[in-house]
Amino acid sequence: MSPVYVVELSFDRANEDVVYLTSCPVSGLSGVVYDGVLNARTLSGTSQKIQPDKGLASIGSLEFDALDHNLSALQKAKLDDGKGLRGKRVRVWVGERGLAWSDFVLVATQIIEDAEFLIV
Repeated sequence: MSPVYVVELSFDRANEDVVYLTSCPVSGLSGVVYDGVLNARTLSGTSQKIQPDKGLASIGSLEFDALDHNLSALQKAKLDDGKGLRGKRVRVWVGERGLAWSDFVLVATQIIEDAEFLIV
């Protein structure tokens, strides 16, 4: 089976104002969902963790492309409301076609430092 990806974007620090971008529809996923906009081929990430006795350190990156489907309008509305993405959480989940949302696995969590919106 082919993997299905879900990117969860938080627009507030409490992670209550979230939007989901999917590579295809996911059964049981509710809330603000943009089905089929995520380009799974462009999803990439790296992570590194060093914790010499809790001195801590973490370096990571996450990149993905999504079709607009009114995402730019959503982003503008959120920015106008003072809810940008910088400093907010992004998470990536993976599952397979036919799996329920409750069976998806969290594979990455990052804090957004920069977001780019490219119009092609």
